[in-house]
Formats: sequence, structure tokens, C-alpha cells
Amino acid sequence: ELHFVINIIFRKALSEMHYCSTYADMITVLRTCYPEFPSEKEGGPPSSFTRILLSTVQSEYESLPRTLEPTDEMIATSSSPEDLAQQTLAMKKKFLANMKLIGHLYLRQ
Repeated sequence: ELHFVINIIFRKALSEMHYCSTYADMITVLRTCYPEFPSEKEGGPPSSFTRILLSTVQSEYESLPRTLEPTDEMIATSSSPEDLAQQTLAMKKKFLANMKLIGHLYLRQ
């Protein structure tokens, strides 16, 4: 359930870039509210809000494209140049929102 909550908050923060600061504040408060839970794996580290959040942010960061240029897949699936421009803009906004959220979280540590 904790994975689900963190994933919802993170996706919402990425979709609403102007509220990244507010989401970072909310994450900071929630981090102190949730206790640590025993590991699901034998001998593994305990699960905490912070640990799960970090793994979510890291996996999203690593899945970001290395360049902001349109991919071959985007070019092949777009029906018009306007559609391609819209897909590229959405990719850029997601990239910027991710960086902005990471920055706000860093400032609150």
C-alpha cells in the first residue's frame, strides 16, 4: 500500500509541475508520519517511506531519455508534425517536472 501511495503522489507531482513545491512539502510531512516496516525479504533492509520514495524517483530518473529529441518510435507513431511536437513537449515537461521535484526534495532534506 505504501508503494501505491508514493506512486500516486509522484505521478501527480509530475503531471502538475507548478505544484512540485507543494508536493515536496507534503512528502516531507508524510516521511515523518510513516513508520519503518519490516523487510519483505529475509535479512533485507526495512521498508520506509523515504526508501520507497528514493527507489521510485531513481527508477523514474533512470527511465528518462538521454536526449530530448524525438525518438524513432515517436516519429513513427505520430500522425502529423503537430502531434510529434506535442509528444516532444509532453516529454520535456515530464523531464523538467522530475528535475524540479528532485530539487525541491533535496532542499527539504
